[in-house]
Amino acid sequence: MRKLNHIDNETIRKQWDISAEKRFKEISTGTDLSYRNVLMPYFEASLKRAKPNQVLDAGCGVGFIAKLASSHCSYVAGVDLSPKSIKIAQDRNCGENVEFICSSIETFNPKTKFDFIVANMTLMDCVDHKAFITSCSNLLNKGGKFVATITNPFYWPRYWQYEKKAWFTYNQEIHVEAEFSTSSTGLAGFQTIHTHRPLSSYVKAICEAQLTMSDLSELSGAVQKRSVHSKYPRYIALEGIK
Repeated sequence: MRKLNHIDNETIRKQWDISAEKRFKEISTGTDLSYRNVLMPYFEASLKRAKPNQVLDAGCGVGFIAKLASSHCSYVAGVDLSPKSIKIAQDRNCGENVEFICSSIETFNPKTKFDFIVANMTLMDCVDHKAFITSCSNLLNKGGKFVATITNPFYWPRYWQYEKKAWFTYNQEIHVEAEFSTSSTGLAGFQTIHTHRPLSSYVKAICEAQLTMSDLSELSGAVQKRSVHSKYPRYIALEGIK
C-alpha cells in the first residue's frame, strides 16, 4: 500500500483494463458479496421507486448495473473509461435497449438527456469528482435523479488499514493504491487506486452542481464471517435531484 502524489484518467483506465476480467468473474459468480447483496439491491430499489425512462450508468465497468437497469426502463447507456470493461459489457448481450460507450463522462455527448444517472462506486475513483458530478448534472433532465455509492470515507481507511499511516489526514484529498480484495475471496491479485476525500466534499460537489440532496444513506457491507468489518457501514449512498 502506498500514497500516490498524482493520478490521471490514463492511470485509472489502465488499472481497470487490467482488472476487468477478474472483476467480471467476481461479480458474475457472486463472490463479491457486497456487490451482490448490498449495492445491486440498493440500485434496484432506487430504480423501482424512480421508474425512469432513460438511464445512464456513469462508470459502468463490466455492465452489471446497466443490465439491471435495462429491465426498469426503455434505454440505458453505460459509459466507462476502460475499453476492456466496455468490451466485456458489450459481449454480455445485455439487451437491445442497452448501449455501451467507451468515454469519460466529461466528454460524453449523447443525443438525449437522462431521467436517472447511476454512479456505482465511481466517485472515489474519479480524478476530479466535482467535474464528474457537474457533467452528470448537465446530462440530467429537469427532475431527474443522480444516485451514487461510494466507499465510506470514515471507515474505509480502517478497512484498507491506512487509518494510522503518518500521511493520512481525514480532511485531505489523498490518492491511495493497494491490492483489491473482497471479504469472501481475499486479495484479488491486482492493484486499485481510490481517492480518499471527506464526506463533505461529495455533498458540496452535488450541491454546487445544481442538484438538491434528497438522501444520504449508510450501507453495511456483506461479509462472509462476522468480523470487525461487519460493525461499521462500508458504503454511503448519495442522491440528488436536478
